[in-house]
Amino acid sequence: MTFIYQIQGAWYMTARQWKKTLIIGAVIALTSQLYWDVFLDYFRISTSVILLPVLLMTVGMELHTLTTCFVTSAIIFAVRFLIQMWYGNLAGETVLLLLPNALFYISYGIIFKLDCHIEKGGYRNLSG
Repeated sequence: MTFIYQIQGAWYMTARQWKKTLIIGAVIALTSQLYWDVFLDYFRISTSVILLPVLLMTVGMELHTLTTCFVTSAIIFAVRFLIQMWYGNLAGETVLLLLPNALFYISYGIIFKLDCHIEKGGYRNLSG
């Protein structure tokens, strides 16, 4: 019940919290431009994967994790989409190629939130 309430209340943030969320999204979007192509052509492993949890656990302690990761995902998608459009790629093809990246950050937020929720509940015994 608490977890569902937190999801529903995630959009009710102060202007200061939204500002921090957008700043985290922008920083992650910038650092995501330092990447390695792995597995798929447009699925990139970047330094932002390391930086995101650090920002969530420091600057983003008072923020809603799922909202922050959703906003970050949207910003990264938009930045990469605009870059691809700049180079003259087709919009429909680009959307399909960039979608796994956006879904990755949303999934990352869900897993991060669940992991923190489990640790706070005291019943974490998954990895030792």
